[in-house]
Amino acid sequence: MRSWVEDTADGSEPRTCATRAELEELLERDAAAAGQVWLGQLVHGTWQVRPRAVNNALQQLVNSLFVLGLVRVVLPSMTGKTVTYYIAANRYFKGEPFPQQKRERLPREPEEEEELCDFEIERQRNIERNKALLRQLGLL
Repeated sequence: MRSWVEDTADGSEPRTCATRAELEELLERDAAAAGQVWLGQLVHGTWQVRPRAVNNALQQLVNSLFVLGLVRVVLPSMTGKTVTYYIAANRYFKGEPFPQQKRERLPREPEEEEELCDFEIERQRNIERNKALLRQLGLL
């Protein structure tokens, strides 16, 4: 049977867990005792968090990003909404523009005119008739 044994550096008695659920309970209690939230684990590039800890884990993550200056808080009083929003705190630096390469434009080949269907021919006639009427009225 597989079990988890705590690696203690101070020589104290290691704690053991028989199941993953027991281990996660232990880690959640330790994090709570330190005033934090257990953020789960990364497995093959996927963040795994117990469903009941998702909201607290995300809130702690966003708060950490705020402390680092990577997100900004937009309070409900500023938006007229009932929830707090978080936006990326983008940092822009003045830099040198990227060099532009002049490319030689190739001449366009004239497109062959397609034969128009009866509907399009009638449409073109109506457009020309309307333009003529607008010219007579001095609007074009």
